Amino acid sequence: MKIKLARMDEDLVLAAGKYWVGDPCYVFPNDNWSDFCNVMMGGHGNVYVENGIKFFVAGTAHGDGEYELRLNGDTIGQCPVDAGMLSVVPAALLKRWKSEKNRTVLKDFGGVWIELTALAGISQSGGDISFGNYTLNTSGNDEEDEDECRHCGRHCH
Repeated sequence: MKIKLARMDEDLVLAAGKYWVGDPCYVFPNDNWSDFCNVMMGGHGNVYVENGIKFFVAGTAHGDGEYELRLNGDTIGQCPVDAGMLSVVPAALLKRWKSEKNRTVLKDFGGVWIELTALAGISQSGGDISFGNYTLNTSGNDEEDEDECRHCGRHCH
């Protein structure tokens, strides 16, 4: 089945509900992956729509790897990346894609399931993504990873 996909130049506000956070290569239907990549080219933080359902995709600052998903500063999961990008996808869209993926996938699809309890704007800057109280840091410029010197109180890496 061919997926109609469009990139939208607008801000996205996520509704309350269940979302999957991870590399879209793990969940996007194989038959449409090349088309998705062609639409994605040139975008860094983008809103896409498929059958009226919007989802967010952004390139990481340093490509492939594994990035921590944090809620209120606490790590709640790891998001492995093999296609140099991360996405926030509504559960309803993921169910549709799963039926078209034509392969067995892990329970968590290689990402992290979250539940938003309120509307959340989503933004991306320099490879770092934030929405609601969640953050995904891919730039390496994460102040939360800094340690405070026990002697002088200054932050150090």
